[in-house]
Amino acid sequence: MNRYRRFTQICTLILSNCYILSGLKYCPFPIMNCHACPLAATACGIGALQHFLTIGAFPFLVLGIFLLIGSTIGRLLCGWACPFGFFQELLYKIPMNKLTFPQWTGMFKYLIFLVLVVLLPMVVQEPWFCKLCPVGALEAGIPLWIKDEGIRQMIGPLFHVKFLILYGLIYLMMITERPFCRMICPAGAIFSLFKKISLFRVNGVPDKCIPCNKCTRRCPAGVTPISNDCVMCMNCVGTCKNVWAGMNPPQRHRDTGKSEK
Repeated sequence: MNRYRRFTQICTLILSNCYILSGLKYCPFPIMNCHACPLAATACGIGALQHFLTIGAFPFLVLGIFLLIGSTIGRLLCGWACPFGFFQELLYKIPMNKLTFPQWTGMFKYLIFLVLVVLLPMVVQEPWFCKLCPVGALEAGIPLWIKDEGIRQMIGPLFHVKFLILYGLIYLMMITERPFCRMICPAGAIFSLFKKISLFRVNGVPDKCIPCNKCTRRCPAGVTPISNDCVMCMNCVGTCKNVWAGMNPPQRHRDTGKSEK
């Protein structure tokens, strides 16, 4: 399963940064891939959402895309398509002492979404998440800084703050599993709301779960499939009889008379 997932991650990375497809630049795609990147083929869904909020327009198209994808496949794009998620998984392979953060730190992404993506753009008419986004620093800030002399002359304090965030996050990526996805990503915050209602789901049976950690050891985010932070990589499917993926729980789980939480 992981081999196929790597293939789709690489394909998405190439296609979402394939300049020959730049005609789709104004089409929001809900993965973390900065539209300001010189090679980006699509618009960032979170960036597009902020844009509409800053100009006082309701983001019908962007929310519709998030709603359609979230209600259909949940966070599947996070585990199978997001280029920044792929980047985090590669960095975590670097041999270093590893650290596990408490599960409650996953709540930070909802606060970030509410404040930086929704409230501040509406109040001050500025896309504040984009201004601080480490994805933008990596995919757009560095290439544009190298390429454009004018950009280098415009560098100010906010640029340095943005890169400090990126540097700190890169360190976290090397010592803990997918920290951006679990604690920061606003797209992940939106998709996680569909955890229990999406048509396609990866889940477990809480009443039968024992702390064997088979699933968390296989998970690139270091969480159980019951968690809202599950990125639906499906690495855990098959490692435990209580984990399932599909549109409905398998018959053996429905027969227990115990509902999934």
